[in-house]
Amino acid sequence: MSLPSVQVASGEPGSNAIVDDERRMAALVSTCRASVDQEDAMQDDPVIRLDQFMKLVGMVGSGGQAKHLIQDGQVLVNDVVETRRSKKLRPGDVVTLGEASSTVEFDS
Repeated sequence: MSLPSVQVASGEPGSNAIVDDERRMAALVSTCRASVDQEDAMQDDPVIRLDQFMKLVGMVGSGGQAKHLIQDGQVLVNDVVETRRSKKLRPGDVVTLGEASSTVEFDS
């Protein structure tokens, strides 16, 4: 992936220097990815995606139905509207659709 060059003002008024920050940005992106990967690895709790959970517990009949309900803002996770079907649920999270609620639990 090629990142665009960035124009920054030099010390002199009216002159701009083109700075190629591609290597610096690549290193920053790499560092951020490593940080996210470490956080995920540190999580010992099992997770399940919101759309998969809804299908598993019978809130919906298909993944497509889950997708539409989630994207339409009809699904709550812990009493907050969730529009990301790939939201990772952890034990204790409560998913609500209309009058139905289910708590995420995993067998040990």
